[in-house]
Amino acid sequence: MKTRHHNFIASIMAAAAMSLRRFIRAREGSVLVEFTVAVPVLLALLVGLLAFGMIEYQQMTVNFAAQAGADYAATTALSTFNAAEITAIKNAVTSTSSSVTITASPAPAQLCGCVTGASTFTTVTCGSATLCANGNPLGTFVTVSAQVPAPAFSASFLGIPLPTTLTAKVTVRTQ
Repeated sequence: MKTRHHNFIASIMAAAAMSLRRFIRAREGSVLVEFTVAVPVLLALLVGLLAFGMIEYQQMTVNFAAQAGADYAATTALSTFNAAEITAIKNAVTSTSSSVTITASPAPAQLCGCVTGASTFTTVTCGSATLCANGNPLGTFVTVSAQVPAPAFSASFLGIPLPTTLTAKVTVRTQ
């Protein structure tokens, strides 16, 4: 099995070497024309992959930042949800990355609600009730948002509209 694999790789290397020699010796120019057609296409693919990679990296960064703010809100006893607590949550969001400028926008918001499903809840005015319609206690939640500008070169690639701002939003139960 190892011999077949070695022979296969050796045959590919020999074919590549022969193609390179033919390219160097080619006099008629057809190889050069094919090369000049193929290179821009390959470069466009490479630039597209780099743009997509940068956007994905920054989206993961902004998701992590919003989650860090939500984690801070969930582990800190939020008593009155005053300006100091909002600033602390914003600082938890903005301090997660030194490579991109992340903003906590819109500002963290506190809301009350009843859990109605695995990942959904019905918003209720805080202080209006202590129990939900299904008998569960009313919960207090904090919604944390984060955003970051998309990489400048990715604004529009080959006419494909790409986002200019990447956003993330996390809601976590605090009580």
